[in-house]
Amino acid sequence: MSRLKLATLILLSWCASLSAQAQTELDKLMVRRTPNCFDIYYNCALLIPQYFSEQKFDSVQVLLNYWETRCGLNHAMLKIKLLFAIHQNAFSEALYDENIIEFLLYEQSYTQAVKKIRNDPKLGHVPLFAFQGAEEFEAFTTTVARTLLLEKQPVGLARFFCEAYAGNVDSLFIKLQAPEFEDTRLREYYERKRESTLRMSEGYWSLFSGYWTPQGENHILGNHPVLGAQFGIKRKGFLYGLVAQFGLLNTSRPYAVR
Repeated sequence: MSRLKLATLILLSWCASLSAQAQTELDKLMVRRTPNCFDIYYNCALLIPQYFSEQKFDSVQVLLNYWETRCGLNHAMLKIKLLFAIHQNAFSEALYDENIIEFLLYEQSYTQAVKKIRNDPKLGHVPLFAFQGAEEFEAFTTTVARTLLLEKQPVGLARFFCEAYAGNVDSLFIKLQAPEFEDTRLREYYERKRESTLRMSEGYWSLFSGYWTPQGENHILGNHPVLGAQFGIKRKGFLYGLVAQFGLLNTSRPYAVR
């Protein structure tokens, strides 16, 4: 009987050992990760400048293709993609779609915000970049754009993008109105975005307060605090509004109206 108990204990211990080992192996499998788009962005931001400086342009192209395949077009990837195409004399409008306008709007607002923060000591604590290395990647793309302007002296849309990514964004969409861009896809995308924005309905409202002080013969009415509200909507290029204003308190002196 004691032998049977011993054999049972040994068997149970062996099964528990196998189960623990299997669980350990399973845990190892569960910690394996699939790179997400943030991981890809982070690593490409480190590797692309390195390969670019080493003139390993085939490797740069492989990284760009991988980045786009896994994550689609995004602002950071498209920026270096266009600059790299200009560097390789391979720029064409087939490299982007109508989302380019959103990316250019982001580039404009982001660049202007960064300049404002850097020039205002009170805003020095505001974080500018999403992760360590993003600032260096931003500086890298700016340097590439400025170098292309000096060395390759591109024309047309290639020059437009180099100037935009070199930090000259204040009159970005005014430049796009030039006759040389009239028949480009970029101009078409811009006009389409502009028209859709103008057709959008947009409402607003506000509250206000003040003090009404009648002048001249109306001074008999006396001073009154005023409360009001304003409502409106913008539709198809027209602005429709309604203002309601209320004067409070009675007059301090009686008056007659003729």
